Amino acid sequence: MAWKEIPEIEAKKHELYGVGGWLLLFAILLPVSLLAFWGTLAGEARSLGVGVGELLAVDHPAITHIKVSLGVQTALVIVVSWLIVQKSSAFRVVTTGMLLSYYPVVVLVGMVNPFDGQVQGLVQAGIGWVVSCAIWVTYLQRSRRVRITFEQMVRLADPDAPASTAVVSPSTGSAAHPPMAEPPSATVAPQIAAPVAASSFASMDSPSEEYWAQALQEVEGADRRPGLWARAFAHAKGVEAVAKANYLEFRVKELQQEHQAQLADEAEQLRQQAEEARIAELPEERRAFERLPKGTCPNCSTLQPLASLECPKCKAVFGPDSAWTLIPAGSAASVSAVA
Repeated sequence: MAWKEIPEIEAKKHELYGVGGWLLLFAILLPVSLLAFWGTLAGEARSLGVGVGELLAVDHPAITHIKVSLGVQTALVIVVSWLIVQKSSAFRVVTTGMLLSYYPVVVLVGMVNPFDGQVQGLVQAGIGWVVSCAIWVTYLQRSRRVRITFEQMVRLADPDAPASTAVVSPSTGSAAHPPMAEPPSATVAPQIAAPVAASSFASMDSPSEEYWAQALQEVEGADRRPGLWARAFAHAKGVEAVAKANYLEFRVKELQQEHQAQLADEAEQLRQQAEEARIAELPEERRAFERLPKGTCPNCSTLQPLASLECPKCKAVFGPDSAWTLIPAGSAASVSAVA
């Protein structure tokens, strides 16, 4: 896939410039995964009746392995987060290298300090690492948002690139010509993570040109939707020219909402994949617990398996003969209880 450089001022005007979409999800998941690591470690320490510091102070190859994994992951979060904040041109290359080298480093440490159960743990961690790299390394290499934001580059065939711009990568040796302004296109980057919150693809105040073109083709052709046209005509008080303008506005808003809904579905799918990858890295007993249906205690809001007969925190008793009943996690009542 060929890319070419564009001036920084043109890159900043691009609709995909900035940390949004799947890139924002990636930036969020990094510290979240580190916090999940700490949470799992704290849970293990609690089950042994010691603190996290005491557990990490134990002189054992398994603990050494955990400390190295924790250190590497912490370094990954710090370095990548700093590159994102600085919008460094080295972001894509450095991040890709750190993601790919994370597991080999962990394996190497395990070979130097072997311990019982090591192979099973490495296999489980390897599965999660492969899934994570398959998603995020591919995204970093193919994402238009990443290239535009950090490297000020667009695809050679990208309609968003100024038509007369001849600024290319230094390796080509081609002469550069001044760029001419070009209206933004509606082509969207192939995205993988994003919380719907920060996509800069389009907003209600500046709809994409492609949507206007589609709406215009509909209103002038046989694909015009009768119901929407009737609504537009009624709002226009029977004035056809105004009705056409109303139809365009209504239809463009619908197209934008459909696109945002699609982004939300993709984000949810990726969240589920990331959650499965996280669970795959856990010990077998912990994985079984994570996959159990959960509920919250109506008395103290503690999250626990839905089949629990007694709350481990407040000792409330559940069951058909009890006044207490666990609230299924994710329900409106559960959210209200936690709040």
